[in-house]
Amino acid sequence: MSNLIKMIFGNNVIDVTNLGKAMASDSQLKDYNLLNGDVLFVRSSVKLEGVGEAALVPQNLENTTYSGFIIRFRDEYGLDNNSNRFLFGIESVRQSNYGTKLFMK
Repeated sequence: MSNLIKMIFGNNVIDVTNLGKAMASDSQLKDYNLLNGDVLFVRSSVKLEGVGEAALVPQNLENTTYSGFIIRFRDEYGLDNNSNRFLFGIESVRQSNYGTKLFMK
């Protein structure tokens, strides 16, 4: 299991002091970068209740990427970080179509 996935479970902010290392190409680092305000969601989990758990990226993370087990949401609507941090942690939002619609543009 990815180190980043473990950090999402039960947290609403990524602990940037404890990130693991993996090989990534320059194009992967460009396409799958992580910026302040990004929200990461668990795409799949051994436990059903873990699917959709979310955590905020609290700062720009240079030379950092994420795995295919995670979905990145990059806010284009102007919500502030605290709104994203708590909104996506609410169980009813995680299970609603609202969360899904934000990804489908």
